[in-house]
Amino acid sequence: MSNAPERTYQDMRQWSNGLIGKIFYEKANDDTRYFRTARVGWNGIANKMTLQYSNFVMGEPPDGMQPLNPRLRSSINTMQFNGNNSFY
Repeated sequence: MSNAPERTYQDMRQWSNGLIGKIFYEKANDDTRYFRTARVGWNGIANKMTLQYSNFVMGEPPDGMQPLNPRLRSSINTMQFNGNNSFY
């Protein structure tokens, strides 16, 4: 049992440096005429950030939208401590 307090939504928003709620785009690997969006969300049940993907659509991403960095995707998907992990 851990004595560490649970993170709140406000804690997560501050900790994420504004990533929660931000939307990125990702081009399709097989046909670059298509793209999808990936929103950084917060899963309160799992107590961690998650990526929420749209379906692929034909067209160009909106002006000003940044591409999803593969390192960011990897870190969101794999490198988060969720507070429920036990180390003993």
